[in-house]
Amino acid sequence: MKAFAVPAFILLSLCGPLAAQSYTPESFSAELGRLEAAIERDRAGTLAGLPSGWDVATETNTYSIPAAALKDQLTRSDLNAARTLISSMRQQIESFRSSSQQSDARPRTALKAILARPEFKDVVPPNAWQLLVERVRAWILDWLNRIFTYAAQHPTGSQILFWALIIASIVALGTWLIRLWTTTDRIRSLSEPVPLEHKLLSWQEWLTAAREAAAQGDHRQAIRCAYWAGVARLQQDRTIRINFTDTPRERLHLLAQPSRRGSPLPAEQLAPLTSITHSFERCWYAKLPVNAEEVARSFENLEALGCRAD
Repeated sequence: MKAFAVPAFILLSLCGPLAAQSYTPESFSAELGRLEAAIERDRAGTLAGLPSGWDVATETNTYSIPAAALKDQLTRSDLNAARTLISSMRQQIESFRSSSQQSDARPRTALKAILARPEFKDVVPPNAWQLLVERVRAWILDWLNRIFTYAAQHPTGSQILFWALIIASIVALGTWLIRLWTTTDRIRSLSEPVPLEHKLLSWQEWLTAAREAAAQGDHRQAIRCAYWAGVARLQQDRTIRINFTDTPRERLHLLAQPSRRGSPLPAEQLAPLTSITHSFERCWYAKLPVNAEEVARSFENLEALGCRAD
């Protein structure tokens, strides 16, 4: 065994040292354990297989560890010193691993404590729509970055881009103004609406219209005309002054209560007007059914107000 190992060692020495090999902290610790066991079995073979060094890569950096000291001790056959050196390197790498794990755990613990605060209670991960919006925004920003990068590298292209944006802005503004003017002209060209004016008829005309509507079977229209016949009759007597902004109920209340305009309406006139007003409100505003008897009763109330056909 030794007769073969010495020539191999001499041959590898003539060829030059092996290149440095890359490890993670975990694999390098395992490699040191293998070396520690190998030097007991085959010192010369272990010495021949040693690289020039080890490159240990962590998440943040890469460290180069030379193997010259271990090679020197194995060359002098100082196995105790070699074992001590390997053990020391294993302790250092294990210490680094534990400190790295602790350093990783410490920020996680702090982060969990922060997220456990009340102000972060309702914080939830982004939903699918929010993720889509972010992707579209990133895509747009990426294209804008490409455009501006191209414009910065090519002066002629940047001028073309600048004037293209100016022309597009002018066209957009002109289109908006034309649409605004067209819409305004269309609104101005509309014909003026016909003013809503209430017909000012005499009580005789209202009474005639009421009788015609009753003869045609239009009971709602008959009661409506009967109501306005009574109001026009009282206006003719200067009892009231018609104000079309008042509701029938408000108009009746003004006639029933004394006011600065004059004395209240006498009971013999207030009662028939009240009956006609209630019929008018039920059939016209509430749209309740009305029959011929109620129309006939309204005509009787009109006669009580002085609306008699001569």
